[in-house]
Amino acid sequence: AERRGRTCYDDVKINGLCTVILRASNMIGPRSSTTGQGKFIQWLDSALSASLAKTFEEDKQSSSVRLFVDEIRSFVYVRDVARFVLAAAVAEKLPDDGKSEVAVYNLGGLEALSRADLGHRVCEVRDILKDVASQIISLEKRADVVGGAYPSPLDIGMDSSKILQDFGNTMKITTLEDALKESLDNS
Repeated sequence: AERRGRTCYDDVKINGLCTVILRASNMIGPRSSTTGQGKFIQWLDSALSASLAKTFEEDKQSSSVRLFVDEIRSFVYVRDVARFVLAAAVAEKLPDDGKSEVAVYNLGGLEALSRADLGHRVCEVRDILKDVASQIISLEKRADVVGGAYPSPLDIGMDSSKILQDFGNTMKITTLEDALKESLDNS
């Protein structure tokens, strides 16, 4: 009955716990080691490969991969997220001002880019020429698509400067190129 009417934040204050809230951006990484399933980056790589193969078949109609140009995200490597969670879990106290029991951090990649930009970067990692990449990626505006699975802002690029400032000695954000190489090499 004592719990009734209290919030998690109240529990944090009563018990003197430090709480870290992590707002992670869209994550990329290798396939799951337990299920072998991939996520968006593996789908994108596979779709681009299939489109590339169709482009060079004589009797097949090529089909490009439709990717949004106006939906901006800060794709972050999943291992960076894991490193931060570990660093926050073993921290003696919150590194920010020392006055607060709750710290909120954004964790996104070093670059804010569209899904179309990400598609072109996958093509670069796969050594697909730019003019060929332009043939297999068709640019689409999400704002022009009627409906959608769920509403979300077009631009949710994230500023990770606070996490780098507070956890700089243990936190490094992997470059997109390195994250893609590791994610796609393990596909």
